[in-house]
Amino acid sequence: MKEQYGISKMIITADRGLNSKKNLVFLKSIGFEYIMSYKIRSGSKAAKAMVLEEEGYTYSSTDFKWKKCGFQSTVRIDSKSHEIQDQLLVTWSLKRERKDRKDRERIVEKSRNLVESKSRMKSEMKKGGKKYVQLTLMEDDQISFNEKQLEIDERFDGYYGIEYSDATLTPEQVLGAYHGLWKIEESFRVLKSNLEARPIYVWSEDSIQGHFVLCYLALVLQRLLEYHLHEKGIDFSTEAIQTAPRSATITSVNMDNTDIFIKNKATEGFTDILGVLGLEDIPPFGKKDKRKRAYLHTKK
Repeated sequence: MKEQYGISKMIITADRGLNSKKNLVFLKSIGFEYIMSYKIRSGSKAAKAMVLEEEGYTYSSTDFKWKKCGFQSTVRIDSKSHEIQDQLLVTWSLKRERKDRKDRERIVEKSRNLVESKSRMKSEMKKGGKKYVQLTLMEDDQISFNEKQLEIDERFDGYYGIEYSDATLTPEQVLGAYHGLWKIEESFRVLKSNLEARPIYVWSEDSIQGHFVLCYLALVLQRLLEYHLHEKGIDFSTEAIQTAPRSATITSVNMDNTDIFIKNKATEGFTDILGVLGLEDIPPFGKKDKRKRAYLHTKK
């Protein structure tokens, strides 16, 4: 991509599932920067202490604060030690704190059920209930609830970490880039569901490639339309954008041997889409003219 499009700087943005030290060293070795989610609760002691240290935080409001810290770590790859010099952006929000607490309550309930009923151990362990279960083998397989681990986790409610390599990036740029990940996930969902990229009902290689090319082009047009709507201050979901043109239908009737049409009521979004595309809507009724069909969408 750097060679084909003449891009001088590449920044890889990914979630914490790809944030391994080996991956970070590899990206740096090929000249890429990165922005990665950092899992605070399983981080180093130094990182946890840095997160909980109140000094250095900037409060954007009473519900949100952030701070930027230097972040160093080491990793051995093929018997060679590598130093990683990064930045860590830590944020805390009241909204996330409430979400973290609510998510953990479900795990706590499963863990307590497991402790109280050993017969349910197997099923509950598969459902994520083992996090707060403590097993002491030296005491006749004593099972107890791990209150200490619960207390540790509660301290980090609301905190989120993002590790990144380019120290020249502002916190706003880092957050903006990382929050863009949801758009990628949504694009895959739109391709698979709304645009029906799968299942595939063709079998030759050319047909399969053609199928995906058409789906991709449809996605590009979808995103382009979203962009133009957003520029006008209009934000529609994928479903709303796709539903709007489908709602633009007419009813065809014959009166005195004359074909006329009556416009059916379309969704409000259809008018907005016509506006950003510079198209005029059809009149409420009139004679059918086979020479002027433009964007008219009729029911089958």
